[in-house]
Amino acid sequence: MPLTTLFSGETAPGLYRLKAEVSLPTLEKLAQENNFTLFVFSGKNICNQQEFFDHVETVLKPANWGRNWDSFEEVLNAVYKIPAPGVIVLYNDFQVMMAQDRKNFDIALDIIMSVSYEPERLKDRGDQVPMTPLYLLLQGETNAALPIDWL
Repeated sequence: MPLTTLFSGETAPGLYRLKAEVSLPTLEKLAQENNFTLFVFSGKNICNQQEFFDHVETVLKPANWGRNWDSFEEVLNAVYKIPAPGVIVLYNDFQVMMAQDRKNFDIALDIIMSVSYEPERLKDRGDQVPMTPLYLLLQGETNAALPIDWL
């Protein structure tokens, strides 16, 4: 599916893999043109859990968080409350941490996947669904086996 469907609302919020040929400047331009908020995790610089948490602090700028996985989930859930037509969290070059710290990469991915399904869980429980569409995008090696749809 083309990237433009994300901005038009034709693509449901959630977790997707972004093709390598989509450049960061292109994504930044589209996000700006559509008033989306864009956060970028530069995966080339993320080899382990502590470097991942450093990026959470630098990129998402949480007010008070405990530098642990439970707090990371809370930080991602707070992103739903950003007043914007949509929010994109891009984690590029994810394969670096996947290769060097697979255990913590899998934990991060489980949390990202869980948060991407949060609106459906809230809807199923009858709770208020978050207002801001959240798109979590992974970009990196195309041969990395992950059970995530391509965008």
